[in-house]
Amino acid sequence: MAHFCTYKRWQLRDRDNLEALRKLVAEEIVPRYAILPGCQKLSLELIDESDAVLTIQVWDDRTTWETVLQSEAYARWFREYQPILELWDELAIFVDEWTADALGIDPPGQSD
Repeated sequence: MAHFCTYKRWQLRDRDNLEALRKLVAEEIVPRYAILPGCQKLSLELIDESDAVLTIQVWDDRTTWETVLQSEAYARWFREYQPILELWDELAIFVDEWTADALGIDPPGQSD
């Protein structure tokens, strides 16, 4: 099944904050994203040979992502999420973002 992903690159303010960032994502951010309709997964990856991380959101499809982000329920969710973002911003600095649609190359009968 094809899906849609968002990618954001972040620079750690201090490499010593990596475990605190990982814990924040695991304990606070992932559970909040899990309640958003169509959000399949959120991951955090350390980019090789750097002090940068990549956050990846996997969604059912682009239409679902756009619909969720434009909803009143998301606006309420985001207001409640704001204090978590403030904690995140103490640990990492935004660098770049992009989105991508999966091309669905799985063999028949298999999916991601």
